Amino acid sequence: YHQCSWLAFIFGDYGLASKMVEKINEIDTSTYPAFMISSYAFVEGLVSYALAHKTNEAKWEILGRNATDKMFQYASIVPINFQHKLLLLQAESLFFSGDSMNASKYYDAAIKTAGENNFI
Repeated sequence: YHQCSWLAFIFGDYGLASKMVEKINEIDTSTYPAFMISSYAFVEGLVSYALAHKTNEAKWEILGRNATDKMFQYASIVPINFQHKLLLLQAESLFFSGDSMNASKYYDAAIKTAGENNFI
């Protein structure tokens, strides 16, 4: 489901992506490695914010913020791997809230941080 959620997100099929994320959430991931669980949280956040933009439903904003909170926890433990993802989710949250000026700063910081940590 995880790969399907990524592909659906990348190709703009947010409805399918959200269904795949829901399937992931139905699975007991307690024995999964942290890198997989963090990746689930990241794609869930991206999908949720995309649907929040598209539908303006509070449900998606809440799910996006929950995913951002999860990513904050990962970034506080291993910033080199997760800081850029956290910044991107924070940028999406700010953009959804109508704060495009600060969102732009967070998008730039996400790109810069990803580059500094050799992700791009």
